[in-house]
Amino acid sequence: MLNTPLAENFKMKRKRGKELALYLFGFIICSAAITLLHNNLAIAGVFLTASFLLLRHDSQKSDFYFYIGAALLSLHEAVIVRFGAWHYQNPSILGLPVWLPLMYGLVAVVMRRIAKLYA
Repeated sequence: MLNTPLAENFKMKRKRGKELALYLFGFIICSAAITLLHNNLAIAGVFLTASFLLLRHDSQKSDFYFYIGAALLSLHEAVIVRFGAWHYQNPSILGLPVWLPLMYGLVAVVMRRIAKLYA
């Protein structure tokens, strides 16, 4: 196959299309979690599935961003909840739902990958 600028452009568009389709799928899965609002373990399962799908493609670098995002953003949220800014209806650990660190990890990975895609 030739490596012409046209072929490279097609490859880049195809890669972006796959990435955006994967993010759309993740968004739909996470939106479906809203229907499970009172079941922390079910929501955690949904976010765990979505994180598996997203991390499966670029596991080495994305794992780092997932864990850092989950840890730092959850710590920040726990401090805010501790000082009474707001509270959660169904808290599990440190006043936070068990699914919140998973969601924050996913957000960190998705933001990094979208920025990398358009950089």
